[in-house]
Amino acid sequence: MFVVESGTVTKDSRFNFANCRAMFFNQSGSLLVLVLDDRVEVYDVEEAKLISKIEKRDVSYAVLSPLGNYLLTWSRPPQQPQQAQNQGQPEKDRGGERDKEADNLIVWEVSSGKSVWSAFQKLFKRDTWPSIQWTADEKFAGRMVNNLIEFYPGNQLGTIIKKKQLPSVYQWSFSPTVSSDQLCFATFVLGKNTSPSSLTLFKFSNQEQISSKSFFHVQSVDFLWNPSGTALIAQTQADVDRTGKSYYGETGLYFFTTDGKTSEQVELKKEGHVHHCSWAPNSKEFLVIYGFMPALATKFDLQLKPIADFGAAHRNSAFWSPHGRLLCIAGFGNLQGDMDIWDHKRLKKLGKTQAHCAAYCGWSPDSNYLLTAVLSPRIRVDNGFKVHSNNGTLLFQQSSTELFEVLWRPALPGLYPEPPPIKPTINATGPTTTTTTTTTTTTDSSSPWAPSATAAPPAKAGVYRPPHFSQHSSTFRKDEDNGPVKYARGTGRGASNPSTPAAPKEYLPPGYTPEVPKKKNKNRRKNKKPNPNGGDDNDAEDGSETSEKTTEGTSQEPETPTDEAEHTPASGQGRGRGRGGAKADGSGGGRGKNEAGAGQRGRGGRGGRGGARGRGRGETTPVVTQIEEPTA
Repeated sequence: MFVVESGTVTKDSRFNFANCRAMFFNQSGSLLVLVLDDRVEVYDVEEAKLISKIEKRDVSYAVLSPLGNYLLTWSRPPQQPQQAQNQGQPEKDRGGERDKEADNLIVWEVSSGKSVWSAFQKLFKRDTWPSIQWTADEKFAGRMVNNLIEFYPGNQLGTIIKKKQLPSVYQWSFSPTVSSDQLCFATFVLGKNTSPSSLTLFKFSNQEQISSKSFFHVQSVDFLWNPSGTALIAQTQADVDRTGKSYYGETGLYFFTTDGKTSEQVELKKEGHVHHCSWAPNSKEFLVIYGFMPALATKFDLQLKPIADFGAAHRNSAFWSPHGRLLCIAGFGNLQGDMDIWDHKRLKKLGKTQAHCAAYCGWSPDSNYLLTAVLSPRIRVDNGFKVHSNNGTLLFQQSSTELFEVLWRPALPGLYPEPPPIKPTINATGPTTTTTTTTTTTTDSSSPWAPSATAAPPAKAGVYRPPHFSQHSSTFRKDEDNGPVKYARGTGRGASNPSTPAAPKEYLPPGYTPEVPKKKNKNRRKNKKPNPNGGDDNDAEDGSETSEKTTEGTSQEPETPTDEAEHTPASGQGRGRGRGGAKADGSGGGRGKNEAGAGQRGRGGRGGRGGARGRGRGETTPVVTQIEEPTA
């Protein structure tokens, strides 16, 4: 354990973390729980005193109740069901009594270390953990079992006082409010076959439905309550994106108020995945990071109107300081670990730093420090943690062979005063450090509260503002580089302004080349060679006869049949060749080359427009059209 004070980090050796598998604090930070291989220990942090020791082996998951009076643990069940030792009978035949030694879901009293309730739970799901939920004042508790939710008194688990029957219920959550009159709970019912999934908000006192929303193709929901418990954001998650645009599935945000006045989807102006959503400590604003990379970060109010944009960047996480003035927007996971620290009220960037491969990031309770850590087993190399000031300056770092968990000790709101305004240090660099394989401690000679020894970098030239924009500086910002934008109340860009909605752009996957339609050649018929025999090649269709070349009302001399003469269609013996490439046995009425004579027309030539190649049988009998001279 370490203590950070005035920019200096010192080690506190009052606690022994040997063979520790997990650790966590209660919400007030007064209790510390250490999960060991064969037991669980609970300490008083101020006095470093052991309160209770719980003799339970192989605890996989544990959580404290909101006030720290109870501890819930879950351990993996044995591979085979245990057999009772009483006369060799199975446990189910022991006089109707259940063998409590097989129970793996147990509630312990922290002060005494005794078990007050237990049950058997075969499967563990992260979406439904903790399996027992308490209200903020621990007055009530609830558990989801077999398509219903059972409610108990907070100190008498197992005594059912209310039930809520919900077929196919998958998740549920209490609101964090303290007042029993305003207490609500939300449920998520998983859809089956053609029925949609639904999210419903109920009042706890009379179980009356407040609002509901239905949607298809949703597998899980994250319940995001604001700290006061008056509003809920449900972040839905679908495993498969039906449009095929995202590998990470499909997400959505739905906003609810406990008074039932608002129940609608949060409209986002950029297409893509919702990477992060979190409430501000004042319960009146929330931040959403969304869209294809580079992602947008937008702050909304309770009327779902955008207040400010923090620009487009490769970011996917956000962390509010406990006092609510500072905001850290970072890109972890598969990103480079860049971190931007903002004063979100003034929309001003105070500093930036980087924590490559970090798996943890969090603010200190006094909002003066940021803690980042590279943890195992996610990253097996370069494990360690760093402490930064609230403007990004590196104060302390320590490397370790294997580091499994790092966290701040929490504190109740109002315990620490709000820090004074911070001087921006965009190009913040930490003091010179010496890196070792064990511990690295540094003394910061230039703390963020002391005058900086180095000169500040020259400021960039400001954006030119025309004279008529001098009185509207709060709404006039440079936006060509996707920088921060502050909105006037009730206005916004894109989807936020209903009078001028942003036209959605058609999404084209990378490497896609749109197909260009072929232009019709208008000169095709002009450049076509004339037929020496006259007429059109398409005059004869599938057995149709070629019209005779006669002119009504004129006299023509009878023609002698020759090879070069023009004939009407007749049956021809031999093989005809048409324009097509297919072979077929049959007859056609088009022209073709006949083996019996060149230039003669006969059946077996071109079979209409299909251009088939066929064989005709018959005699080559030319037909001559003879026109008699008109009589007087």
